[in-house]
This record gives sequence, structure tokens and C-alpha cells, in this order.
Amino acid sequence: MDTKPKSHALRVAENVQLKSLNSLSVPSVARFVGHVESVEDLSDLLSDSRFTAIPKWVLGGGSNIVLLNDFPGLVLLNQIRGIDVREQGDEVWITVGAGECWHDLVRFTARSNWSGLENLSLIPGSVGAAPVQNIGAYGVELADVFQHLDAVHLGSGEKRIFSREQCQFSYRDSFFKQTKGEFFIVSVTLKLSKKYQPKIDYHGIQAALEQRAWVNPSVLQMSDLISEIRAIKLPDPIHVPNAGSFFKNPVVPETELPRLRADHPDIVSFPQANHKVKIAAGWLIEQCGWKGKRVGQVGTYAKQALVLVNYGVRNGQEIIEFAEQIKTDVKSTFGIELEIEPQLIGSTEGLARQY
Repeated sequence: MDTKPKSHALRVAENVQLKSLNSLSVPSVARFVGHVESVEDLSDLLSDSRFTAIPKWVLGGGSNIVLLNDFPGLVLLNQIRGIDVREQGDEVWITVGAGECWHDLVRFTARSNWSGLENLSLIPGSVGAAPVQNIGAYGVELADVFQHLDAVHLGSGEKRIFSREQCQFSYRDSFFKQTKGEFFIVSVTLKLSKKYQPKIDYHGIQAALEQRAWVNPSVLQMSDLISEIRAIKLPDPIHVPNAGSFFKNPVVPETELPRLRADHPDIVSFPQANHKVKIAAGWLIEQCGWKGKRVGQVGTYAKQALVLVNYGVRNGQEIIEFAEQIKTDVKSTFGIELEIEPQLIGSTEGLARQY
């Protein structure tokens, strides 16, 4: 991937409306927005005296954030592009600029018949945001194919390489999420395979394969299939503003399951490692009567209770207030505390974030 310095003037805009730059379409004005197309751009922005004393956060695809209010600092818009491929036998090592579109990357690898990302098709956002969230779907997580990433510390300007272990991946979590975006991710390196072993044991996939009579689907066919399933279940942010799954699926000790099943025998759960059980948050929300419900300018999607939809809020606070009502009802009904999945970005945070 070409990460050589580029000789062009910095693109910095003032008083920028961010509504079109976040998938929830929440209105929010940033004092400054700087376009970062190279490491040199980032270095120049960080050393600019206008920005040294103001808060910063990193914006990729804007698909996993809730903007609570206006931002009085510098938004670093990650637009670092490029894909570098290195083939070693049956392995394919691919280094991707953090500003690339995630789904475009998945489709590129699927068309090349390289497996590993196909179950992560149609997940919105940028490549740089993928390790922050440790994105996952249909039995696959980014951590399964991740090798390392290159990043820059926003405080010191130091360049660092993070291994899988250093990223501390867990369920929809990572070192970068916990450190509240102290780093600007430049590129991500993944290891894919030319030997295809489809991951089809997740609920819903087998039935869809049987419908199509696909016995040995190709990588591209699996990507098509996953995209179709997601398109049916989840709304397109271009037409229906949303941030995807708004709550994490709660993970509880397996000893809690008998109690939950006693009152709710149809509860949807999945066994996890270390004697844990994952509960379907969408099912919990639906049982509390929130599926398709609207309050003011916020609601849940009619086809998936886990997705919150913006019908025209004035700010992100309205969305959080709606989410808190859902959390209260789920806690009261099931004794389970839901956790909001998107990152909450407010002017008082004062730390860089990348989502």
C-alpha cells in the first residue's frame, strides 16, 4: 500500500455540519474538520498551532457513533486509501488503508476468491473502525483474520504497530475502544486463505443455503447471501438513518439461564466460552414491546428491535433518552443490563475517537 507523503495543501474546513458524515444523520457542528489522506497530513494537522490545545476525534465511516451535541475541536477525517496484497502459497496477506470502505474490501476479496471476510459482508463503516469495534457477524469476528495494524499516537505522534494480542480483542471491544481513541489507525493487515471452508453453522445461513440449493457455495456466493440476509433484517442508513445494532448482546453466566428460562422458556441464547451464555438483545427488547415503537423522533426498526431509527432528532441526546427507556424495561423484566454499542461522542469528552 502506498503510504508515501503527498505534496498537497491541507484541507481544513471550519464550522462543518456532520449530519451527512454519520449514519444516524444526527445534526452536529464541528469547529474544524481536517481531511487526512496520508501520515504526512496527520503529522501536519497535529503540529498546527491552531489545533494543539483543542479536543480531537477521528471519524471514519461514521456508522457506529452517536453525536450528542456540537464538537468544539478538530475532527480528523480518515481518508487514507490503498490496498497491498502479498500471496504466500495458500495464504493471502492484505494491508488496507484505514479510510477504505469495509464492504468494498469484503467484495474485493470475495471476487478474488480469498476467504475470511465473506460473513462480514455489508457491515457499514471504514476499515480503520473494524478493529476498534472488533466487528463480527454470523459466527465470524475481525480478530479471526487480523494480523496487525499501524497507528499513530495522537499525543506524541509516535508510530506504532499493534499485534492481535496487543489489540486485546473481545466481544465488540478492543484496546482502542478502551483507551478512548488515543490512536489514529493508519492501516490494517489481515491474513486470508485461498482454501475455502465456509462458516455456515450460524442460525439462518443454513436455511438460506437450502432455499438456494447451494451445497458448496463459493466465497462470492456466501458474500452475496450474507448481504441479502442483512439487507432484509437491517435498514439501509441512506434511506433510514441508523447505527446498526444499538445494543450489545448481553453475556451472562450459564447459571443464570435456568432462572431466565423458568419465566421465559422461549428466550434466545447461544453458548459461549468460559461457562457463559449470550442472550439475543433484540429478543429481549421485542418481548418488552419495543419492536417498531416510536417516541417523538426516535423509534425501533419494525423488522429488528435491536436497531434504533432517527426520524428527525435535534441532537443525539434524544436518541440516548429513548435507549435508556428500553434499558430500563429490559432490566425490570429480565434483570439484565443492556449495554449501548455505538460510541457516544460529546463536546465534553475531549479525547480522539475513531468510528
